[in-house]
Amino acid sequence: MRWASWLDPWLYRRPFTGRSAHRYAELERPGFGDLDERLCRAWEADLAGARRIVDLGAGPGTVGRSLCRQFPGMQVIEIEPSPDYAAAAREPGDRTVRV
Repeated sequence: MRWASWLDPWLYRRPFTGRSAHRYAELERPGFGDLDERLCRAWEADLAGARRIVDLGAGPGTVGRSLCRQFPGMQVIEIEPSPDYAAAAREPGDRTVRV
């Protein structure tokens, strides 16, 4: 796979924007099903007592919302370079998630 060495840098040198952000958030991301909830349950012992967590490359904010549901009172700080994903992560009502 000679192309693999340049594929990741080529794909990820710019944040997802426009149609690519929409395609991932609306079409591909739902295919993950309840993955976010399962990850949060798997992290439960490690995150017990944590008051704050940082999600780097937060995408549309699905993991952050799952963390807020699983760990009420936890402050989730999401860092996302894509303005389109950051806007999706700022859904109304998510008061404990900061983007």
